Amino acid sequence: MKARVAVVTLGLVASACGSESDVPEWLRDLPTPVPAATGAPVPVTPVMNPPQLGRFTADPCFVLSKPELAQLSIVDDSFGQVEPTRYTDYGPTCVWSRSTSASVRAALPEPGPEKFRSLTHLVDAHRNNPERYVQWTETSIDGLPVIIYRTGNQAERRCEASIGVADDTMLEVGYELRSEKPVPHWENDPCGAAAKAAEMIIKNLR
Repeated sequence: MKARVAVVTLGLVASACGSESDVPEWLRDLPTPVPAATGAPVPVTPVMNPPQLGRFTADPCFVLSKPELAQLSIVDDSFGQVEPTRYTDYGPTCVWSRSTSASVRAALPEPGPEKFRSLTHLVDAHRNNPERYVQWTETSIDGLPVIIYRTGNQAERRCEASIGVADDTMLEVGYELRSEKPVPHWENDPCGAAAKAAEMIIKNLR
């Protein structure tokens, strides 16, 4: 099944809103990230040059380092250090979260009722119910098919990037802006941040 042309334009240009005084002190000196290098859509199957997933299955929290999290505006602050949280009930999952800025989640879903395990399932769901998705972009990162999307029942400050890591498997990356104050670089652009996180994760899986 071939990926279709993106139906929604995704703004990946990082931006910061509000005055500097609105930004917490511990977020002001973050590195300026380069937007994710996305390419033209590629077929969701077959997945060419898939990454190895054994290390992710063993420890999903290895896929983002502290310097990489800093590019996503997730850093140690006056409330404590960023400590990843591991989950297994949904499939190997890691979450990094700061209430002062944002959170990012990486998950490899296991088969189950009403769970999308592959990009093929996700594309079929979009085809059957396109109005459910208020944002939908088919693209690629490092040759892997990626779909960046947001459904109508998700908060506007949240976005998902699903990566085709095998013909029957996708890796989900979710990003959510959590602070009421401006978050450097990604304010009003959670999809840009989700794409950047996906790019980092793909690099670390190679």
